[in-house]
Amino acid sequence: MTKINRKTAQAVLATVRELVPYGDFTLYAAEHEGMRSGCWSIAWEGDTGDVAWPQVASEAQFRGVYPEGVFVEPMTSWSLGVYPA
Repeated sequence: MTKINRKTAQAVLATVRELVPYGDFTLYAAEHEGMRSGCWSIAWEGDTGDVAWPQVASEAQFRGVYPEGVFVEPMTSWSLGVYPA
């Protein structure tokens, strides 16, 4: 997979919301973070407090909870990158 389409990115967002149900998350296309085309980011809007949610969500990568062909990793303390695997 060379690009992540919107449908797949939305599936990743839904999974993140299940992993961290108390977050207020927004999905952004690659241009928002200066990423290459075909990538996405998921931002926790507002105060994240002391929660290391990107770490929780990225660890889910190793449990195989995201759609096939997707790689997720923390970009910042409040943002996840969603990339083609």
